[in-house]
Amino acid sequence: MFYPFMPGTYDRMAIPLSGIVQVLGLAGLLLVPIGIVWLIYELVNRRRRLGSLPPKDKSHWFAVCALAASLVVGAGVVLASIQTGPSLAVCVLILCVYGIWRAAPAVIQLKSGRHIGFNAAPLYLTIVPCVLATAQLTFLKTAVEVSRNRTIMGSAQFINAIEAYHAAYGRYPLSLESVHHDYDPPTVGVERYRYEPHGQSYNVFFEQLTWPIGTQEFVMYNPRDEHVMIVHNQDLLESTQEQVDRERSFHARAARDTGVPHWKYFWFD
Repeated sequence: MFYPFMPGTYDRMAIPLSGIVQVLGLAGLLLVPIGIVWLIYELVNRRRRLGSLPPKDKSHWFAVCALAASLVVGAGVVLASIQTGPSLAVCVLILCVYGIWRAAPAVIQLKSGRHIGFNAAPLYLTIVPCVLATAQLTFLKTAVEVSRNRTIMGSAQFINAIEAYHAAYGRYPLSLESVHHDYDPPTVGVERYRYEPHGQSYNVFFEQLTWPIGTQEFVMYNPRDEHVMIVHNQDLLESTQEQVDRERSFHARAARDTGVPHWKYFWFD
């Protein structure tokens, strides 16, 4: 979950894996009510055994309900992984099917009454989703902020090189798009710094994973505080200059402050 926000070199699998765990953490809360009721049932059964009373054998119904809820959770995870690509979605789907296939014999064992002793499955159903969701809701926002600030600080060398070019040639570069990029962000989930000229100035920006799920965050530097992020390049191709300026004015108002001079960020969902 926190891997994309850690310091290190870019890992293209960090963001999809984090997204899968985030969806799993929230969707997994569907299993908690089943786990709690099942846990109470197991504790009652354990007490009956200690009292030399015949235990009830209805545990398999809780297991069936848990598997059904797991199908819903798995479907949510598969849908989340589709945003990255169909290949990852297929792999996640195969993993979900394999997990349910492996769990089926345990359900049959419960139904046959061959299971003896306390069943720890309801503990897992209760504790694991709660831990994931709590970590996500408590610490993920802070992780985003730490990652954003680290990546902003890591751009100093890149921005200094751009300003040195301007000092030497009297203008800013027309483009810095290239096969290899020599100024890498210091964050695992940030691929690269991007550059674009903007009027008499320029923008340096990067995209990072953020919270809440489904939101895109672009963090931008503009030395004149003229921050603009266009959503669709079609807007630039088919809109009049007046329409483009109006959209830029809207985006300038929508920019959020990072706390670092000349840096702001945008959210798109």
